[in-house]
Amino acid sequence: MFFRSTDGQGQPGKESLYNELLDGFSYANCMCPSTMIQLIAFNETTGNTKYYADCFQGEVTGSFAKFAELGCEAKKGSLVSLTSQEKENFLYQNLQDAKLLPGGTSHFHIGLTSTNGNLNWYNYNKTQIPLGSYTNWASGPGTGDCVYTEKLGPNKWGWLTEACIGANPFNYICQYRACDADDDCEIDQLYQREQKQN
Repeated sequence: MFFRSTDGQGQPGKESLYNELLDGFSYANCMCPSTMIQLIAFNETTGNTKYYADCFQGEVTGSFAKFAELGCEAKKGSLVSLTSQEKENFLYQNLQDAKLLPGGTSHFHIGLTSTNGNLNWYNYNKTQIPLGSYTNWASGPGTGDCVYTEKLGPNKWGWLTEACIGANPFNYICQYRACDADDDCEIDQLYQREQKQN
């Protein structure tokens, strides 16, 4: 990681260097297992790269939305939450590059669900996160309790509602919390594999 020792306006400044060091330590302490893709954003204006604590893994099993949700939860994750344009664009780019779902896909389940008429995302620990201001509906919310996203054209995707069971056996993307000092997941996985072999 490249550190600058200016205040962001070309003037030397301790606060700027402190913030960059803090970002650097956060990056060094935030990573995804090798089988997953980490959310990374590059700011062309500042030249900085930002690493998020979100890891993604595509599943090409063709499952109903409810079973996709349970599949992610069984691995300590959740169906992907598309809470910002930046995150959604990142995923679509990785779909286009066939990094998340080999062979590509034109639709996949996402983690937005309706509970008692309220739309919520679910976090890794199953806490609810209200929908918020960012949406990408293809034609507005429908009547189903689960949601998937569909490719509507070149570089154009939109959300559609669906029944949670019995319709649309689609691929899906799970989202996981990145490894950090409190959750060194890659080492934990290696240790568990070694224990099974003994």
